[in-house]
Amino acid sequence: MSMRVITGSAKGRRLTAPSGKVVRPATDRLKGSLFNILFDVEGDYVVDLFAGSGSLAIEALSRGARQAVLVDDNAGATQHQQRNLDVCGLADRARMCKMDVNRFLRQAGGTAEEKWDLVFIDPPYDLNISYLTEMAVLLSSSGQLGPTARLVFERRTGDGPPPLPQGFGVVVERAYGQTTLYVMERVFEEDV
Repeated sequence: MSMRVITGSAKGRRLTAPSGKVVRPATDRLKGSLFNILFDVEGDYVVDLFAGSGSLAIEALSRGARQAVLVDDNAGATQHQQRNLDVCGLADRARMCKMDVNRFLRQAGGTAEEKWDLVFIDPPYDLNISYLTEMAVLLSSSGQLGPTARLVFERRTGDGPPPLPQGFGVVVERAYGQTTLYVMERVFEEDV
């Protein structure tokens, strides 16, 4: 499967993804809509959980994000991530972690040098809900989410909202065919 970078420094560059059902890359339409919702990612520290081809992190880097960490435990996906980062000239601003997402979150807790501004979460649709709940708890307790952090969760349309990390609420919910996007931000006392 092939897709492209929509805008920014790597605009028009073609990205590749593993074939089959292992990775479900974001379509250009979905990416365009998502980044219209996010509006500005300039200077953000991005973490892409279940990164697959890396297309979301690469789009953010192309649009001016400062750094990105791509996390996926699939060897085929990480090979495509490296190729895509190289083709786009963005490898110097990205780090790949080939490991299970929850293991990454447990290890990252309080140790990353920078707070995370934007976290993409695009798990396989058939992933166990208890895994997703543990992931939400690990995100909440990691100490890595910045004060204005935004989380973007992709879920199969009809499956309902994902488990929310403590202190976060859904600010945007939009369905695009088989995928529904949930954009989450911190909920402060005065918002309640």
